[in-house]
Amino acid sequence: MTSRAAAWAGQHEGLSARESEVLGLIVCGLSNREIASRTELSVVSVRTVVLSAYERMGVTSRSQAVRWGLEHGFRIANAPSGHTTEDETR
Repeated sequence: MTSRAAAWAGQHEGLSARESEVLGLIVCGLSNREIASRTELSVVSVRTVVLSAYERMGVTSRSQAVRWGLEHGFRIANAPSGHTTEDETR
C-alpha cells in the first residue's frame, strides 16, 4: 500500500488530508496562529481550511468541531508543547 492510498482520520467523512491535519491540531487545543506556525501556512489559510472543514462536518463553532473530531477518532495523544491535557494537570 502506498502512502497515497493510506486513509487519514476524517477521510471517510469527506475531510481532506489538510482539513484533518488542522482538525487534529484544533482537538489538541491549538489556536489558528499556533496551527499556522506548525503547518507553515498563513493564519488566513488556516482560517480558510477551518471554515471549509466546519462546512464539511456540519458544525459552526470550534467547540462543536472538537466534539465532532473526538466522536470521529481524533484523539489528544500528545498535547503540543505548551499545552496540557486535563489529566496532566492533576
